[in-house]
Formats: sequence, structure tokens, C-alpha cells
Amino acid sequence: MKFLWRGITQNLLMQLQKPVNQFGTTPPSRPSSIHFLDNIHNDDWALYAGVEFGNNQYAKKSDSLLIVASCGSSGGIIEVWLDSLDSKDKIAECLISNTGDWSTYKTFSTKILKTVSGNHDLYLRFKGSGSDKLFNLQSLAFIDTTPPTSIQETGSNNIPDKFILEQNYPNPFNPSTVIGYQLSVGGYVQLKVYDILGREVAILVDEFKFPGVYSLTFDACKLSSGIYFYQLKAGSFISTKKMIFLK
Repeated sequence: MKFLWRGITQNLLMQLQKPVNQFGTTPPSRPSSIHFLDNIHNDDWALYAGVEFGNNQYAKKSDSLLIVASCGSSGGIIEVWLDSLDSKDKIAECLISNTGDWSTYKTFSTKILKTVSGNHDLYLRFKGSGSDKLFNLQSLAFIDTTPPTSIQETGSNNIPDKFILEQNYPNPFNPSTVIGYQLSVGGYVQLKVYDILGREVAILVDEFKFPGVYSLTFDACKLSSGIYFYQLKAGSFISTKKMIFLK
């Protein structure tokens, strides 16, 4: 299984919906635009094999962990173990609390308990009280403090101090326009386009993003001329702006 070091400070991002082995957990039973690990209960676990934490030639120094999850119950704890649940190498514990409902995803963070290097199997063990489902898990990211040698995605190398949705340019436009946004905290991000009646016409972003400055090009060639709105949702931040498409 391959995971990707990416982002502002070369962070390890793992999508969690497909472990190579598991106990109790399953993918979602219904189709969803958000991929996640479902049916998580007390003492369940999931295995992600072959995670590369770096070596002498490719040093990584992760000091914290970000987990994107939703929770409609009292929540629980994620224990992160290296190579075996019977080992003494527990490297993190993260508390997942109620997010309001099962469809609302938020980012939870915790510190790494010890320095990790080399290639390891990563086990997640889930702890909670009672027999209710604990949470849904979308992604996990190890945040690295090593300065990057290059930027590998559209985010900039500077972490903003606040969330911003920029006005698109050019505006009016034909047939494409650039939309920029800034994230001061990593998490699950949605950027969607709506027509004047409030109907969704395009999904531009629907995934976990690290903090940074981003831009993308929106091509409206298949739409009719008119007024449209684009909306950014990142955690509790919501911002909407108007744009005009003229053929």
C-alpha cells in the first residue's frame, strides 16, 4: 500500500477507507462522495501496511497527527501502534468527540509520542464505552517539521493566519476563471458552484487539505451565461462569492 508525502511541509497523508486488514470495521454501506471507514466500535482495529516514515537519506520528523472524522455519538479514542498491537510502540492517542452528526467532519489533532523513522505497518485501535458506533474516519496526516526541498502540490509554502476565499478573476469571465483560497488550518474542505436558484452545478474541491494558499481554474464552458455563486466550507468557516459568466 502506497501513501503520499505531500503539502506545505511534506506531510504524510493517508486515506483510511481501505485498510489491508481489519477487525469489525467496514467501508460505508451506501455510496457517498466522502470516502471513510465505517462501523467502528470498541476494540476494533485497522491495519495500513508499509508506511514509510523516512530514513537517513530521506529524514522526516513528524511531531503531530491530524485526523479527519465525524461522530454522532459520544466518540472515543484512536490508538496508533507500529507493527503490532502487542508491541510497545504506541506512537499516538487521539480523542474523537461529537461533531454534531455523522455527516459533519472535523479535524482532530494530537502530538506524536516518539520519533518514528523507517518503514512500518500502522495499526489503529479504537477504544470507547458501550456498544454504539464510535466515529467515522476519513483521513490521517502526520505533520512533519522538516523544511521542504520543493513544493509538490498547489498549496504555497507559507501558512496563512486566517481563512480567505478570494474573488475570482477575471470576473466577468469566458469560459474560465481562477478561484483562490487560503486555509490557516488543515481539514476537510468543500468548494462548490451554485446557480442563481441555489442548485449545485460543480464540485471543485471535496477532500482533506493541508494549511496553505491554493488556486484552481474553473471552466464553465458547459454552463449557460448568467450569475453563479461559489462557496468555500472549511470547518466552521463558510464564505460565498458571486461571479458572472458571459458567453
